[in-house]
Order: sequence, then structure tokens, then C-alpha cells
Amino acid sequence: MSASRRLFLSVSLLLGACNGGGGDPVQAICELALSCSCAPPPFATVEACVADANMDIDELKTTAAAKGLTFSQACVDRTLTVFHDKLQCGSDFTVLATEACNLCQPVHGDKPVGAACSILDPEQGFSDCASDLSCDNGKCSEPCTTLAAGEACINTENGAFEVLGTCEDGLYCDYTATKTCKPRVPSGGDCFGVDDCVTGLVCGPDNKCGTPPGSGEACTSSCAAELLCENGICVISPLEGEPCSANGECAEGLECGDSNVCAPPEPLVCDLLSDG
Repeated sequence: MSASRRLFLSVSLLLGACNGGGGDPVQAICELALSCSCAPPPFATVEACVADANMDIDELKTTAAAKGLTFSQACVDRTLTVFHDKLQCGSDFTVLATEACNLCQPVHGDKPVGAACSILDPEQGFSDCASDLSCDNGKCSEPCTTLAAGEACINTENGAFEVLGTCEDGLYCDYTATKTCKPRVPSGGDCFGVDDCVTGLVCGPDNKCGTPPGSGEACTSSCAAELLCENGICVISPLEGEPCSANGECAEGLECGDSNVCAPPEPLVCDLLSDG
């Protein structure tokens, strides 16, 4: 199976319900793909794209039948509609990630929340949970349930490292001590991780929350806007056409492309569908 086909199948695991504007979602996503600035274009014609996408869908149906699961055309259609309506020719994956809480699996079972589950197709991640659930740590769960202050967020008993969920806004998971969700740390407070401090602050080399360091200042992971933390020092982010940083990073909105030069990323739809 090609990498592009695996991407097509896996994207449908991440995205969910969003009412579309009617019509054929496959036709719409193919027309979009050929209208974006893909180099090279993913297909010679819209018709070739539609035919290949329908082959992918037939493969999903075959997988469902082989695993004793259910295939959902509605989930596939909603997935493509979200990609078409929300992202268009954009390259920011976070636009799609905001839809991840509306998870639906195109190939799924019928087990409810809390039931023991199994990943029946490890390559694609299909499980025997219901379509709107995910199989995490052996149990069917809501994809975006958040944890309140004081709730356990990680289990490290008996050598395990099991993430129990995501802390709600304004909290962080205290991995080092309580293993629970705690309020984010204000300026001057002790910190140990990149997510410990309140929004706008970073955990500095002294393990204290403070303002992001500026150009030439020491850093651990984050710096002020337009800067990168490289070898423990904040440096100016490489711009378009400039060599990538030593860590392969570029200014926001750019990626390290061919010949190790910063360039705008291609639209994500270019990789979603491909005849390669």
C-alpha cells in the first residue's frame, strides 16, 4: 500500500462530523486537490483521482468484512467534507486537529464507553469500539474527555507509563510528583515541563516560570516570538529561502524543504490523495 493511501485511510480516523454542503465529497475533494498548488499535481485528471479514492474506500469495506467490523460511508463522507470545508488549500494541520474531538472511525465495532477493546487492524488503528469512540489503553473511551484539577492524569505504577487523559484548559499534568492535573504555574513558580506554566510564560533553565527569553539568551525549549531555541540559546528563525536551523526548523509557517532550505509547505491535500 502506498504512503499516500495510508494517509488517506488514517486521516479518516482523526476527523469527524461536520455537516457538508451536499454533493459528492469524493468529487469535491478531488476537484480541490487539483486546484491547489501541488508540485507535481496528485493526479492528471479529477476522474483519475475519483477512481483512486473509490479504490481506497473499497479497501476499507474489504477490511471491515475481513475483521468482522462495520464500514461507515457516512464517516468517510464527513471526513472528506471537513478536509474540504475547513482546510481547503491550507497547510496548517492544527485546523484539522480542532476537529479530532468529533472522532469517527470509518471501520468500527459496537462496544460502548468503558468496554474492553482491541485494535483489530494495527496498521490503520481500527478497533471494535463504536464509531465515535477510540480504543485507548484497552478500553473504549471518548476521544476528548478532559480531566479536572486533582484527577489522576498518568499512571506509573509497576513501571507503567500510562497517560490517563488530557487536563482541561488552565491545568497541566504534574508528571514528577502528584501525577494529577494541577493549575498552571504563575511567574516565578517552580516548573519542570514545557506545559507547566501559565499561557505566555515558559519554563526557563532555572526551572522557574518566566517570560520567554530573547535573542541570545539561554533557553530550554521555547523563546520569544520569531526565535528558536537552538543549542540552549535563542536565535532568529530562518526565513524563506534561508538554510534551515541545525535542528531542521524554520520560521513559523515554513518548513525545512529540499536542500535544507526553508520554504512554504505544500497544501496538505496534496498528500491526501496521490496516484504514486
